[in-house]
Amino acid sequence: MKLHEIELFSKDPDDARSFYSNTLGLKLQVNEAQLKVFDAGVTGVELNISNHYPSAKVSLSFLVKDVVAFVNTMKEKKIELGEPYNSHLGLKAVTLTDNDGCRIVIHSPTEESPQWLQNMV
Repeated sequence: MKLHEIELFSKDPDDARSFYSNTLGLKLQVNEAQLKVFDAGVTGVELNISNHYPSAKVSLSFLVKDVVAFVNTMKEKKIELGEPYNSHLGLKAVTLTDNDGCRIVIHSPTEESPQWLQNMV
């Protein structure tokens, strides 16, 4: 499993983009209305800013080779989690929370994912 992204939720992604780009100097890679993606300075790790969830919340995303196998392993360990779903960039994903309620997303690339993402696992 590899850390793939840290997502910060913001009520105003454009304002956050300005701060992380202009103030901190991070390189903007994706600039969509509801999603800003920055090079986090670590190969294979992104810093995302979005308004997908309430502001001031954080989500960690990890990449695995096979999200279905991950789900099966978690079920064997009696960990409650949802069923895999289709996510952005052709990723298959499942979401769970840690003991403190932090959102954790596990992704695996599919054939529809960009090659650079498939190469990460």
